[in-house]
Amino acid sequence: MSYCKAASAFIALSSGFCVWCMARPALHAGASGVVCGYLGLLMAVVLRRRDVPLGTLLMVLGVVACYSGAFLLHRPGASLEPLYEACTSRSTSAEHHTFGFLSGLASALLFVRSPPRQDGTQPR
Repeated sequence: MSYCKAASAFIALSSGFCVWCMARPALHAGASGVVCGYLGLLMAVVLRRRDVPLGTLLMVLGVVACYSGAFLLHRPGASLEPLYEACTSRSTSAEHHTFGFLSGLASALLFVRSPPRQDGTQPR
């Protein structure tokens, strides 16, 4: 877990920088980029490691499914309408969520090392 501080700083700075450079004019405030970044980091770490128990993998994938499903199924009877509203709203930052998640995936590639193989060699 030595990568936690570096990954947290990377997620916060890179998602904020991407929102600052590429987002549309809207309200981009809060910690949603960091929260989605942690979600991306957690998902990437669990999928990248080969020694994670099946129960842990299913729990992480369940959290990702519930978190994203709660956003998509905001109202009964609406299919993708809440997603469209979030992308066009001036009060919700869909970009911060997206860039945060992508920053979490990138931080897993940059800061998390793969476990050694069965023969004792390090993967590339």
